[in-house]
Amino acid sequence: MTHLPIESTVRTQPPIAAAFDLADDAERFICDAIRRMHTGRWPLFRAYRMRRVGSLVYEVAEWLPRCRNRKTPVFSMVTWDIREAGLRWHDYPTLAAARDAFDVVTSGAQASEVSPPGSRCSGLAGD
Repeated sequence: MTHLPIESTVRTQPPIAAAFDLADDAERFICDAIRRMHTGRWPLFRAYRMRRVGSLVYEVAEWLPRCRNRKTPVFSMVTWDIREAGLRWHDYPTLAAARDAFDVVTSGAQASEVSPPGSRCSGLAGD
């Protein structure tokens, strides 16, 4: 019997830790919370874009899973607050509307791109 090689379906995204100082307890907490809400068996969000501005991390996300009575996806701009250890969101009717709001909020600010959550929150970029 011949066995065919199994191809890996693992994503090769950089870890989100690149934009966080994991020596800081508050930043490590938010990094872990973001990872938990985007990965695993039942993720809550699917990230489309993420950008950090100061102590806030802005994200364009789709809510998962869709409710049975909801026929269309729900898109939001989620704001993760590192210093307050919390999040808030505003829903938009389309992905394009959420992206537009994201661009308005993050344009012109001293922002750093954050890769959508990958496999882990460990180590700093360049370590």
